Amino acid sequence: MDGQFLAAADGMTQAHAVVRLRDAEAGVAVTNAHHATLAAVQQDRKALLFGRLFANTLTVMLRKHLGRLVDAAKELVLVLQEPLTPAPLATAHLAPLQAASANGSVALDDRKKAEAAADTNRAAREVWIASANAGLRTVEAELQKFAVASGRPQQWVDSFFAPPKAAAAKPKVA
Repeated sequence: MDGQFLAAADGMTQAHAVVRLRDAEAGVAVTNAHHATLAAVQQDRKALLFGRLFANTLTVMLRKHLGRLVDAAKELVLVLQEPLTPAPLATAHLAPLQAASANGSVALDDRKKAEAAADTNRAAREVWIASANAGLRTVEAELQKFAVASGRPQQWVDSFFAPPKAAAAKPKVA
């Protein structure tokens, strides 16, 4: 049971790491397209091409989580595929943006699957703990019945159930 729980936790850690990686990759692809577009319009942010590609500032776009950044990359891909977009700009940035969008979507889907697996394992663990606790309560009740019938003290029943060990004190970080 613990092995499955730890495997699910590792899966979640890996899924979150992949999402962070894909977020960074998508950010790089969008940033490169932004800089190339600025170069193509000779730093004129009021140019029609720049306005079509980047309605929001780059900072606003990069602050978004991966799901929104993937959507922004998909929108950029659609605009880059339009005939009004200069061919060198489209050929240079179409593939990286499509790859970032696809990889980001896959990473988000994998994270959802890992979360579902972790939830399933968490629920199974809770059921197992409840079952174990019910079994322990049954054993304790039977021991108490036996103790009463044989005239033994409550400490005799308590001796079967050791108190939980105290957790080690964590050192304070200064």
